[in-house]
Amino acid sequence: MSESEKKITREITDDLLKNGIIRHSNSPYASPALLVDKGSGGKRLCVDYRQLNKITVKEKYPMPIIEDLIDRLQGCKYFTSLDLKSGYHQIKIKPEAIPKTAFITPDGHFEYLRMPFGLSNGPSVFQRLMNTVLGSLRFEALRSMGANSDNNKWDQYITNIQQGINSTINKTTSAVPSEVFFGYRIRMNNDGVTDDNIEDTVDLTALRKKVDENIQKVAEKQKATFDAKRKEAPVYKVGDLVVIKIPSMSNDGQSTKLLPRYKGPFQVTEILGHDRYRVADMRGAERSTKRYNGVSCVENMKPWIKIADADTPDVIENS
Repeated sequence: MSESEKKITREITDDLLKNGIIRHSNSPYASPALLVDKGSGGKRLCVDYRQLNKITVKEKYPMPIIEDLIDRLQGCKYFTSLDLKSGYHQIKIKPEAIPKTAFITPDGHFEYLRMPFGLSNGPSVFQRLMNTVLGSLRFEALRSMGANSDNNKWDQYITNIQQGINSTINKTTSAVPSEVFFGYRIRMNNDGVTDDNIEDTVDLTALRKKVDENIQKVAEKQKATFDAKRKEAPVYKVGDLVVIKIPSMSNDGQSTKLLPRYKGPFQVTEILGHDRYRVADMRGAERSTKRYNGVSCVENMKPWIKIADADTPDVIENS
């Protein structure tokens, strides 16, 4: 690993240690760890468990078939998904199996306390847990409560929906909304401030500070992802010639493929700020009985092709 990759690996393992997902190890097992690129541009720590998987007795639990899942969606109008944060890490590993998950990095030897990604039995174990927890609800609850219900009775389900939102860990804040607001986690509709959950109260100041930090980190990450797909808007000066995108075209039953998408040229007469410009007809243009004078945003503008001076080598250039 390069020094920059070692730094990223160290940050990831420190975070896993802090959250109780891994611990330091002296196991005889040691699978190699490496960094791989994420679709969002970051790095993900992956452990190569191929040698361990070769000697693992495979779990035979049936996995969902995509065709069956699609068939169950027939007749539904609204769809949602439940995204568990680092889903496999929600499952604890049996103490006797923990040493087998050990891996090494340039900074040390670690082992997982919760199920890691990359184990051959991971998907089957996770699917077994989901089916056990959800039971028959995974097929019928939302269907009977939502799509097939009277549209005039949605208010009867708001309490249950709100309960689910307020008692589930938020992916951005990494905290439960009710815990951030009240200081304890609400688990049932009739839960109140009892002796049991008073003992579970947390330091609200520290928790809310951590939530603010998590929100800031996610906001910065989302901004970086958004900005990576954007480009600087072109800048025009007063006097530049531009063409303006035609907002809509009536085809009158005819194909519009060969019709012009822009009209012009127009001349920039004023810079209004926030990527907006005032444009007007060039003097002498006779497109209509009334001279055009309007405002356009930069995303609807393109430079007009102009003819260069005869003394210059280029014949045509972009304005």
